[in-house]
Amino acid sequence: MGKIVVDTGALLSFHIDEYVHSVQPNYKKGTLEEIVGKGKGHLARLLHYFPSDEPKSVGDDWCGWHNDHGALTGLCSAIYTDADGKALDSFYDPEGGLFAKNRFTA
Repeated sequence: MGKIVVDTGALLSFHIDEYVHSVQPNYKKGTLEEIVGKGKGHLARLLHYFPSDEPKSVGDDWCGWHNDHGALTGLCSAIYTDADGKALDSFYDPEGGLFAKNRFTA
């Protein structure tokens, strides 16, 4: 899975490099693609949210507020299982999800 995320990030980085170079001609094409595709400093963090009987909201710190500190962030879908470990075909939690906040949001 990690290789898929890195390879996809490198493909995306190529296009980001092209765009940045188009608006900033001094930007060296391939900079981000090199960092993401060939860099040796990849960092991964596996997050798992344990079951809870208490409702969650945007203000809760499921994994805590944090700044991503990479060039790109790749997110992978979870695999949900039942109590016996069998993968579920579908899963929906109306209170679950990813909450992302940029630095400009008050």
